Amino acid sequence: MFLHEILKGTADRSYGIHVARIAGLPEEVTKRATEVLHSLETKRPASAPPQNFPEPPFSSDTPPLKTFLQQLNLDDISPREALAVLYKLKEFEL
Repeated sequence: MFLHEILKGTADRSYGIHVARIAGLPEEVTKRATEVLHSLETKRPASAPPQNFPEPPFSSDTPPLKTFLQQLNLDDISPREALAVLYKLKEFEL
C-alpha cells in the first residue's frame, strides 16, 4: 500500500527506487538503479550493466518486440515519451 503526504517545497532526494522495491521489482533491477543513481549523483559515468542482468520478461522469439526495444534510447526520452512507449508495448502480442 502506498501512502503519501504532499508538502510544499522540493524533496531532499529521489524516492523512486524505494517505491520500486515496495512495488516488488526484482532486486537486480533496483540494485542496478541504485548504482546508476549513485553515478549520476557523483557525476561519474555509469558502468555497463552486468552480463548476468535479468532478461526482459518476454519471449526471445518475438523479433518485432525485440527490435522495438533495441531501438529505444532510454537515456534520452522524457517521462511523457516513456508513457507512450508503454502504450506501444501493450500493442505487442506476447
